[in-house]
This record gives sequence, structure tokens and C-alpha cells, in this order.
Amino acid sequence: MVFPCKLYGTSSSIHKFIFLTKYVFPTLLYSQVLVRNYVEMRSLGGRSMKTITATPRQLESLIRLAQALAKMRLSESGNYSNCIFVNIV
Repeated sequence: MVFPCKLYGTSSSIHKFIFLTKYVFPTLLYSQVLVRNYVEMRSLGGRSMKTITATPRQLESLIRLAQALAKMRLSESGNYSNCIFVNIV
């Protein structure tokens, strides 16, 4: 894969970054924000028991996205802004 050096830096710095991300395993400090918004998404289905607007798989995806954002910053923990950003997207 070829990266434009002007936008992303040198290819060796990108290789170093990718190497470092393999050793970062972030945990979420504000996971209750994701859970609260997941519960709100489920309640959008209304009173009908046949309508499911959010599944547990979607909650797991939100968690993975928030962890990926923290990993991009090489952070050991996901902060509040990671959780809010994931919920906005």
C-alpha cells in the first residue's frame, strides 16, 4: 500500500504507528454512555413487541468503534468524547 507522504508522513512512521497499535488494548471508562444511548435506541421501537430497533450486535459495534478511536490515539482508555462521537455517527 502506498501512502502520500505529504498527507500522512513517511511510510516508516506509518509502519511504526501500526506496530504500536498492536500493543494497545483500550478499555472504556464511559461505557454507560453507550449503554444509555443503546437503551434509547431500543425504546424508539414503540410499544409493539414485534419491532426491534436496536440489537445487542449494534451495542457491540458501538463499543468496538469507541475502542478503535482510543486505539488510534494510542490511549489505554477510551474517554467520554470517544463514546459521544460514536453515538453521533
